[in-house]
Amino acid sequence: MSNAFLKQMFFLIILSAFVSRAQPFWEQTNGPCGGNIECLVIGLNGNIFAGTYGGVFRSTDNGDSWTQVNSGLTEKFISSLVVNSKGHLYAGTADGGIFKSSDNGDSWILINERMTEAFKSSNIFSIVINSNGHIFASAYGEGVFRTTDDGDSWTQMNTGLTDKFVRVLAINSNGHLFAGTHNSGVFRSTNNGVTWTQVNSGLTEDEIPLLTINSKGDLFAGTNCRGVFRSMNNGDSWTAVNEGLNPWGECVESFCIDTDDNIFIGTVFNGIYCSIDNGDSWLHIKTGFSEKWIHSLAINSSGHIFAGTDGSGVFRSTDKGATWTQVNTGMISTAIGTLAINAEGHIFAGISHVGIFRSINNGDSWESVNEGLPVTDIISIVINASGHIFAGTFDGVFRSIDNGDSWTQVNNGLTNKYVQPMAINSQGHLFAGTNYGGIFRSTNNGNSWQEINTGLTNEFIHALAINSRDHIFAGTDGGIFRSKDNGDLWIEKNTGLAYKSIDDLAINFRDHIFASSSRSIFRSTDNGDSWTQIGTDLTDIYVISLFVDPQDHIYLGTYRNGIFHSTDNGDSWTQLNTGLTCDYVLSFAINSSGYIFVGTLGGGVFRSQEPTTSVNETAKNDYPSFMLEQNFPNPFNPQTTISYQLTKPVLMTIKIYDLQSREIKTLFSKDIDEGNYTSIWDGTDNQGKPVASGTYFYRMEAWDGDERFVSVKKMLLIR
Repeated sequence: MSNAFLKQMFFLIILSAFVSRAQPFWEQTNGPCGGNIECLVIGLNGNIFAGTYGGVFRSTDNGDSWTQVNSGLTEKFISSLVVNSKGHLYAGTADGGIFKSSDNGDSWILINERMTEAFKSSNIFSIVINSNGHIFASAYGEGVFRTTDDGDSWTQMNTGLTDKFVRVLAINSNGHLFAGTHNSGVFRSTNNGVTWTQVNSGLTEDEIPLLTINSKGDLFAGTNCRGVFRSMNNGDSWTAVNEGLNPWGECVESFCIDTDDNIFIGTVFNGIYCSIDNGDSWLHIKTGFSEKWIHSLAINSSGHIFAGTDGSGVFRSTDKGATWTQVNTGMISTAIGTLAINAEGHIFAGISHVGIFRSINNGDSWESVNEGLPVTDIISIVINASGHIFAGTFDGVFRSIDNGDSWTQVNNGLTNKYVQPMAINSQGHLFAGTNYGGIFRSTNNGNSWQEINTGLTNEFIHALAINSRDHIFAGTDGGIFRSKDNGDLWIEKNTGLAYKSIDDLAINFRDHIFASSSRSIFRSTDNGDSWTQIGTDLTDIYVISLFVDPQDHIYLGTYRNGIFHSTDNGDSWTQLNTGLTCDYVLSFAINSSGYIFVGTLGGGVFRSQEPTTSVNETAKNDYPSFMLEQNFPNPFNPQTTISYQLTKPVLMTIKIYDLQSREIKTLFSKDIDEGNYTSIWDGTDNQGKPVASGTYFYRMEAWDGDERFVSVKKMLLIR
């Protein structure tokens, strides 16, 4: 993951001061709404339940609004939902087992405590319940399990089931069970799961992710790439029924059948189809919404159809699919892979398969800003000094010069369109890392690109980072490469790296580099020449994202363990999760007011409850010997004066940084005696070029022996 979209840094107080407060450190913002809807089920009372990456959501008003109902859910990746004849809900999870709610979702309890660890850690793709109340669950890789006592005990029921990678279960009115598998087609059990028989006559596709049964007992199997098959004789034989479907093969993701036996299927690439003649022919529903990947479908007693999508949340149709309305109010389960913040504090959040959302009020509300953007994976977002926004996607690079209102594709010379990380150096040059295409550079605001791979022996680029000297570091599948000449030549820098697949990179203000490789973290204090493993006290964590603030505090975003931070250059770590209800952390950003923003998988965007502000390295002002004043005038044009006082000799630097934490200019760097001083900044960079209007930060760093004093203040340049 790109470091470019993580390095939206400003200046933070030592976070332990906040941890001790009663108020949680994090709070969820109001979006963006939507998310991956893995499953949908209608309760006996008509309430709708949606299983997402962020747990279970409930709607009591036909989808107009949603409420998260996760009390007791220790695993929030929901794979399957089912309701029994008493209205009790059962939720299958990705690797946390099965949970039950007997109070309409208000609370949940785990019902597989006595099962094997393999069962508990398997993805529960499907749950069905027969007329006797027996529950059957498919544990991916472990086959089928049955409980006859509501989950108190479970029995593995795999006799004859030669493929234990079961994707889906279905049960007909006779109590016959059907299992769709990953690689062996369909199996049937006529004796409550005791034994299974393969029933594949006529099936030409082995991967069966979907099964459904109509009121006449006809079986329908959705396949991975060959559309739909139908059996009218209890599975003994199958016939392809694909007239009207994509002739190249349709990947079927979801089924639902209404009271008239009209069949609706959701696909991976082409949205929704409907059949009114038992599957003999299919009509492609031109729904009008751009989301084409339909994970789940459900129909209520009024015939209203609900479609769960891959990122865009829930859509509803009240007219048999003729028209659709997005109904996501309160459904905050989006996956935020990248965050960026501009000079005005506007936040941009990238969501794969959906696009970009913008908030102009600190996350209180969000709006979609996708004009000109295709439905694609948004991997990275960076913003240059002129406020131009660049989005790295799997369709190349897109640029917005109007704050995200519209986007233009800028791919001239970009021969590999699978763009992952992006970065911008102090000269405004853009760098784009790609999947198996190496690195491209643009020196003209994205108008054209040039491949720069000389010396780069691994061209799968996961991360890019640039230090204060404009040295570029690339994290690849084959380790770390460095360029000191704007990307013209790359040199491998892997000494001390025990693991070579680098997921992310971050650089602090001392130009120390931090690299993550799944479960390991490495640090270099010599510009990448050598690496030392750090964070060995962190066990059983998977690092997704890295972030360093200008106080040189490091943050780790992890898979399932939330956020860790270090105030001693990575030597020790503390978890910082209070208020963070989603523990999959993908991205970081900080605005000019000091609020930290976190992008999560399944929980949208979180922010710190209080703005963090710049102070000396001690929580209190324990360094009366040093003082940095607010610049004057502020705002200013064309120049401003920075005053500071010292009562002892020190080695001191004063540097100017932009919103992306790129060094703009070094005003002062040398040994200095005690006294009162002033420095003037004339609004130019290190090359003497005028910089654009916007918010900038000046940072004073002084060394008194082994102790370090840091103070940062912000200023506003208005041209």
